[in-house]
Amino acid sequence: MLKKLSMYIVVLTISQLITACGTVSVSNNLIEKPANTATKINVVYVESNFNESLQCQSCSTPATYLHMLGYFDVNEKIRNLAPALLANRGVSANVLTMSEKDFRNGVAANSFKSSGLDTALILTFTDGRVSSYGGVGAFMNLSSIYKSSTTNQIYWNGKYTIHVKNTPFINVNFDDKFVSEMLQRIFTDMENNGLLPPKR
Repeated sequence: MLKKLSMYIVVLTISQLITACGTVSVSNNLIEKPANTATKINVVYVESNFNESLQCQSCSTPATYLHMLGYFDVNEKIRNLAPALLANRGVSANVLTMSEKDFRNGVAANSFKSSGLDTALILTFTDGRVSSYGGVGAFMNLSSIYKSSTTNQIYWNGKYTIHVKNTPFINVNFDDKFVSEMLQRIFTDMENNGLLPPKR
């Protein structure tokens, strides 16, 4: 009986750890609704270099741990996954990924002009913390801004907390499934604010 109870507690604990990982919507605010629900949008993921904004607990090289968690693959995964996820809503997307430096230097703005699309969703991780205590893990804050591509009028913004963790018991990294669910969380919040159509 005691052995079964111990096994149950272990399974429950692992289940709780896995459940704790994922994407949590902290806030989402509709500022001004555009005239029409989007059917074509620019999606821009700006890969943050974090500078001093990423805390590192029990570690000295946060980039090493971010690599282990798959952070540096997020740009490619968004490029691959976002078009299909938006197509399921009847929305076509021009997806760009770039560094903070390129974003500041106007690469996205130039692409908006050539794409001819009216709106843009800008995604970037702003800060967070990495820890090697009890395995490698990270809590990261993701900013989402939906705006006009031409006037820069902000229509909506959302803030999300992202939790990934790699331990001997669980492995929740920035894989296809995780990034897909992260994007779906954002798109659902936009849908609930009348900015995107529902999934078909």
